[in-house]
Amino acid sequence: MLAPPHRRKLAPGFCFASFAIPLIVVPGIARESIAVTPAGLSIRTGFWFAPTERTLPFADLDEIVETSEEVAQRGAERRDRVWSWRYRAGPPRRLKLPDLLDANRRPVIEYLHRQGLAFREA
Repeated sequence: MLAPPHRRKLAPGFCFASFAIPLIVVPGIARESIAVTPAGLSIRTGFWFAPTERTLPFADLDEIVETSEEVAQRGAERRDRVWSWRYRAGPPRRLKLPDLLDANRRPVIEYLHRQGLAFREA
């Protein structure tokens, strides 16, 4: 039994969307990366067509302090982790942890300790 004619006209559009949507979404997911080197922490987030890159150097770093802040959200309370990078000279730099870093923060904190860098939770 064949579908009615108006449904047969929608099928090519659904077929195209089933391939087009993952082509847009999947590269954005794959673009989130974190690199921790002896020189610093590099974070890359965002979609493939508009990435955001941020590098926080370890040179002249006095300490990193972890705090959390409440985020206004409908329906449920949510808290985000924030790292404050305090340098010997200059203003502190604030980093709201992206999901990938938040999920893997323990190994990063252990690496910081092995490098002799001060990290504390406030």
